[in-house]
Amino acid sequence: MKASNKQTTLIAILITILLIAVSVFFIKSISVEVLESSLKINGLYGVEISYEDIEDVEELDSIPFFGIKTNGINLGFMNIGMFSYKELGKVRLFEIKKEKPYILIIGKSEKIVLGLGKEKNEEIYRTLEEKISKDNK
Repeated sequence: MKASNKQTTLIAILITILLIAVSVFFIKSISVEVLESSLKINGLYGVEISYEDIEDVEELDSIPFFGIKTNGINLGFMNIGMFSYKELGKVRLFEIKKEKPYILIIGKSEKIVLGLGKEKNEEIYRTLEEKISKDNK
């Protein structure tokens, strides 16, 4: 019985280490590049959206609590992929830090929600506001 208990403990430890390693990989792989004509989100479920395709950008104090993951990763502390919310509709979500404000990018073909941390989100918001206002002139 003791050998079985040791094996179970070892397996649990290995699974925990694997989950932590995978989580760190996904978090580190998400990055945002502000290019001349587009915003590029790198990593799993990454996307590139042209500034002229962005209809609006909003700051959100939170994202709705109940959402349905249609395709992606939902580990509670990290959510990446395609989600559907009653209040927002279908969104491509990149939530790796639960710090407000979140950024909602409303594009012609999809909505993107960024939760990359307060400083990074505010920087992206200011940049997008500037780029969008230039495109509308």
